[in-house]
Amino acid sequence: MTTAEFMARLLTALKSHFPDAKIKVEEKRGVVISIRAEIAVGELIQAYFNGITHKTSYAFIRNGKRVLGYDNYRFWHKHPDDAPDTHQRCDEPNPEFVIAEMREWFVDRRE
Repeated sequence: MTTAEFMARLLTALKSHFPDAKIKVEEKRGVVISIRAEIAVGELIQAYFNGITHKTSYAFIRNGKRVLGYDNYRFWHKHPDDAPDTHQRCDEPNPEFVIAEMREWFVDRRE
């Protein structure tokens, strides 16, 4: 996947599942993007993609702490919500899958 494809797919998923999010995109050298979507007070989604190395990460942050995420540091893995500091091997998720899962988690845990 190219950087442009990743960004388009991620932004489409964010706008679909979190239409009121305040989205900030930072692009570096045309190959690295960092996206931050504020979805509520103290809650945000951060995503990173490097088009050269294909390093990818997604994190749902609540009150400054990752509560759910995916990344491919060394191998694709999930940081599950019940133990976000652990690594559960998984297949590479696409942006739509990740954002849909984060939306489901967010809705299920609204206080």
